[in-house]
Amino acid sequence: MEPQNTRNELRLFISSTFHDLQEERGYLIKHVFPQLRALCRQRGIEFTEIDLRWGLTAEESTLGKVIRTCLEEIDNCKPYFLGLLGDRYGWVPQLSEVQKDYQLLHKYPWVEDAALDGASLVEIEFMLGLRVEEGLPPGSFVYTGKYHQPAKGEVEKLAKLRELIVRSGRPLRVFESIEELGELVLKDFTAVIERDWPSDSVLSHLSLERRLHEVFGATRRKAYIANPKYIKQLDEHVSGDGPPLCIHGTSGAGKSALIAYFGNHHQKNHPDQFTITHFVGASPSAVDAAAVLRHILLEIRERFQIVEEVPETKEELIECLPRWLAGITNERIVIFIDAVNQLVTPDFGLGWLPEYLPPNVRLTVSTTTGEHLAALQPLGYREMHLNPMEGEEREALIVRFLGEYHKGLSREQLKKVASDQKASSPLFLRTLLEELRLSGEFELLDATLDHYQTAKDINELFQLVLERMESDYGVDLVSRVMSFIAHSRQGLSEPELIELLQCDRFSLSVFLLALDYHLMKPNGRYSFFHDYLRHAVLRRYLRNPAIARERHKALARYFASQPISRRRIEEEPWQWMKSGVRTELLESISSLEALELFVKYDKIYELLGYWNHLDLKPSDYISPAREALRESEDKQRYASLLFEMGKVFVTASFYGEAETLLREALAIRIGISGQEDSEAAKILSELGALCQQTARYDEAEKLLRHSFGIIERNYGPDHLLAAEASSNLATLLYLLRNFEDAEKLFRRSHQIFEKLLGPSDPRTIDTLTDLGSILWEEGQTQEAKSLYQHALALSRRYLGVTHPSSGQLLNNLGAVAQVEGDYEEAARKFKEAASVSELTFGPNSSRTVQTLVNVALVDRHLKRNEESEEIYRRIIPKMEELFGPFHTSVLKARNNFAMLLIDKNELDEADTQLSEVMSLRERVDGPESLDTIQAHLNYAKLLIAKNALHDAKDIYEQFLPKKIMLLGENHPSVLHTKREFEVVIKSNP
Repeated sequence: MEPQNTRNELRLFISSTFHDLQEERGYLIKHVFPQLRALCRQRGIEFTEIDLRWGLTAEESTLGKVIRTCLEEIDNCKPYFLGLLGDRYGWVPQLSEVQKDYQLLHKYPWVEDAALDGASLVEIEFMLGLRVEEGLPPGSFVYTGKYHQPAKGEVEKLAKLRELIVRSGRPLRVFESIEELGELVLKDFTAVIERDWPSDSVLSHLSLERRLHEVFGATRRKAYIANPKYIKQLDEHVSGDGPPLCIHGTSGAGKSALIAYFGNHHQKNHPDQFTITHFVGASPSAVDAAAVLRHILLEIRERFQIVEEVPETKEELIECLPRWLAGITNERIVIFIDAVNQLVTPDFGLGWLPEYLPPNVRLTVSTTTGEHLAALQPLGYREMHLNPMEGEEREALIVRFLGEYHKGLSREQLKKVASDQKASSPLFLRTLLEELRLSGEFELLDATLDHYQTAKDINELFQLVLERMESDYGVDLVSRVMSFIAHSRQGLSEPELIELLQCDRFSLSVFLLALDYHLMKPNGRYSFFHDYLRHAVLRRYLRNPAIARERHKALARYFASQPISRRRIEEEPWQWMKSGVRTELLESISSLEALELFVKYDKIYELLGYWNHLDLKPSDYISPAREALRESEDKQRYASLLFEMGKVFVTASFYGEAETLLREALAIRIGISGQEDSEAAKILSELGALCQQTARYDEAEKLLRHSFGIIERNYGPDHLLAAEASSNLATLLYLLRNFEDAEKLFRRSHQIFEKLLGPSDPRTIDTLTDLGSILWEEGQTQEAKSLYQHALALSRRYLGVTHPSSGQLLNNLGAVAQVEGDYEEAARKFKEAASVSELTFGPNSSRTVQTLVNVALVDRHLKRNEESEEIYRRIIPKMEELFGPFHTSVLKARNNFAMLLIDKNELDEADTQLSEVMSLRERVDGPESLDTIQAHLNYAKLLIAKNALHDAKDIYEQFLPKKIMLLGENHPSVLHTKREFEVVIKSNP
């Protein structure tokens, strides 16, 4: 059944007098509300109690403002209201004070009559809170203690209040003890939750999303002035055909307002077409690809009465959307997705949307200019840029916006505002008008306008906004709230802010209500809707590094005090790192529970980032967790920890430490379940990959084949684990130049990955890359390049521009450009790949140093010899430390360094390098391997430089035929060597 409530938050307003009911309120907050909160979270909603009496006194606040804030919060909480009736009637506002607040009387005109009747604040709250609104289910309850006796002179007033409750028809519960009060409240609101968010409800999610997006759209449409040019373009797009449309502009250019206006406009004028509008950040759950897809699919499911359930996982959602859209041919579907730049990385690249949309489906997205627009451009969307507003548009917006509040400017004032070039930004103009609206005295309006127009740009305008907020709400509250939100990694929830600030909820509620237009609440946490306010906060409150560090420390200490959870590992380590506190950072990431959560939620690269920052011994990162489990009877958990951390150590290039962990994990698993254990097979596979990384190829092949056999016997050849084992073995065979068998295994793995995981999974993309590398080695350069480019497009779209797979593909394309002789392009690709690798793995990781070797090689071709030499001398010792002296990557780097030395005529050092490389190649690869043959041919180049042409000719005659036999006559490398030999023959007939 569709629940009547469409919100994803049970927001409960608590109304009572303060002094006589402190104990009851405290009991509810500490003992009852945590139980309701837990039940709400099971239903996918948040529970928030609103207790504005906390810390509230007549002396601390202007009375009219207090009443308005209380009533606005009651409206925000509707229909959920909890009244407590005690010994006192409560605080009675004076009519003269009520009349000071024009907005209060405009919004709640009946309050003036209530004040004339001598109603207390509690009675005024009860009048609104107990009123059952049309279309909303009843959700208000009042409780009174049997032990409460009316105070002297309060009997008649309290009787009057009881009559109000009776007339409302809402229940008045009587309790004999605080414990019974708790039982009553828990029973009543548990029933409310069961009614409004039943456990079997599906459509409640759709109703929730729809309501929140509608409300958000309404706030953005407010006073929006439509530009006929934009409306015409959008009309033509949604009624036509061709690719999707991307609306772009700077932050604050009016993209959200345009989509809100046009989406509403189109829906009204074309009810026969199905319009879906999604504003990223409009709801707590609307900030990732899965949330957008789920919203769209829920809308489609309801509209077209599809029986199939909406899937749960992101991969299933991605697969479902094009299938459902393909089945709808009798109706035009118009989809708007606003602010895709605010989607979590890498979702803003929109790779999760179908590559093909049927002709009857029209898609429009919006984003900011810069990197987010660049990420969309490979998709081939049409583009529509929003230009600054012209004078007439500005004037219309000014008149309409202020008219909503029954305010206006004189003609001179209107011209003054509209003629200011800064007002061409919708965000600047709306923010300025909001500040003017809040100016209470018309006589001071010119001075207020002059004050705000001193701002040179929107950044300075927000400095003045913050200054005004400090005056209204206090410097301490404003600076601390804004600083904490700005320094949080993923925003802060209301309860988190309360605990951090140790402030009363009333003050915080007033301030957050005032910030409504500039905040969003993804995942239930407040963050800034645009960067201008964030930059203003950083500039005003956090410019001093010491203050900034203290804010980070405060956040870190707060999250460190919370139970271990995903939320904690997302914030606490990051805050310690930003505050420069190394000891606590290490503690926050090295506990057993923290490490398990990093693995569980696939945050390994975050963990590696912290390790890279600390730069300690590998054992330091896991010692506490290892010691906690070493003596434990839970051997499976211990083996799992060793295995997962062993994999992370391999990724971080801590090969020796990784092997120790993996072999210990293997021994434990075999001891528990025997030699054919599937978990042991996974460890064998990881050990095989490690041996491969450290050039122990025979041992690697033995381990990988053993693992592959166990997995095939246990799961069958088409299982995901079998595909992973097949891919691992293929990688080794590729390195051993057994391309035929490697290609068969890679193709098999790729087919299984694509079938089971879809094109967006890193494993699907990686095997596509591997197939490209085989084509590359076989001399099919253009075919390899095409596969690399396709894989890079997939990786950037699905995984993100900074994902390691994207970095590896950039590296591969750099190699292609190098062979094609486009060294400038090769240098760009290699440097971009190195930046990606360093960002993720750190400057000393195996991936980073191997990519930097490629940078050095291209620098040599571009005659940047000094830069090239600096890289080689810095990187080769690090590579020997990581891989050992026999690893093929080390030998290639030394060979290329020798070629550079030849260019610089440093022939003696080049001779030493090449002689050692030839010797090691013969020892490691054998005398007939391609790498050994190439090492001898490289030595011939040194002989040419020494003018020993006869000796060089002998080497070419001996080894060129062997190279041709291995690679074929037309391989690019063979053709290059032939050209070198021809030069020698001409010089030494």
